[in-house]
Amino acid sequence: AWLRSTTFPLDDDGLHARAAAERVVVWTDDSLRERAVPGGEPELPAGRGILRAVAVAPLATSDGGVAGTLAISYDDPRSIDPDALQLLGTLADLASVAIANARLEADVHARAADLAASEERARLARELHDSVTQALFSMTLQTRAVELLLDRDLDAAREKLGSLRELQRDALAELRSLVFELRPSGIAEQGLVHALRTHAAAIEGRIGLPVAFEASLDEGSVEIPIDVAEALYRIAQEGLHNVVRHARASRVELRLTGGAAGLGLSIVDDGVGFDPDAIESGHVGIESIRARAERLGGSVGIDSRPGRGTRIHVRVPLAGSVSA
Repeated sequence: AWLRSTTFPLDDDGLHARAAAERVVVWTDDSLRERAVPGGEPELPAGRGILRAVAVAPLATSDGGVAGTLAISYDDPRSIDPDALQLLGTLADLASVAIANARLEADVHARAADLAASEERARLARELHDSVTQALFSMTLQTRAVELLLDRDLDAAREKLGSLRELQRDALAELRSLVFELRPSGIAEQGLVHALRTHAAAIEGRIGLPVAFEASLDEGSVEIPIDVAEALYRIAQEGLHNVVRHARASRVELRLTGGAAGLGLSIVDDGVGFDPDAIESGHVGIESIRARAERLGGSVGIDSRPGRGTRIHVRVPLAGSVSA
């Protein structure tokens, strides 16, 4: 218990600091003897006495720094075998490479997520521009037609005004759905379930692709943190966008399930499918989904075959109790 709760500073005069400063494996046959003070025994916390002989290796980084240390210890004083010291140094080098790779992978995922977000913003900006331009052009034509008909045919003018109101209503709905995609502020006020249902309806209304949404959460057992809700919303947004772009599907199912232990989000389509093993590692959409899930400590499963549709399932844990 003491070992798990303590820290070993790299800026004092201990073995860990020496290993970090000198970039070599250091050791002592009895760390308690080194801590002894003249005329008395060292004051030790409960459990500290198990560390007698100790060896420490630095976890060196490629830029000349130190990420930490790797240590072995014995519960009795002894001279540590040179082969054991060499093995410790080798393990430390391997651990350093693993740490560097993990940091690089995390950076790649973060960059992929940022790129996906930029791509999504650019797509929405294009759609927003196109929808506004088309709606305004159509409304301008209708308005001009009304002006020409006012003095000649009031019934026809009234009919055109009705068409103009329809155009205005459709344009407003389109703009609202696109603005909601850009910034789903309703998540904080109305919850993730409402946001997902609204987004599914927006896709179906704008594109014509049927999106069936279903939520099955343990009633009253959980409260979804806002960062988890926003991440799952963006994952659903990216997954549905991939379906629209690539799947050539005739139907999509979006499901949110779970309870206090965690949440599951599934996107299932009946489209053309693909081979998950053959997908390129730099695929922005998939990388974005993985990166968002992994930031929450979650996982992503992909089940797809050419011609058999695709199922993407995201699972994220919840630290405490949750409710939508």
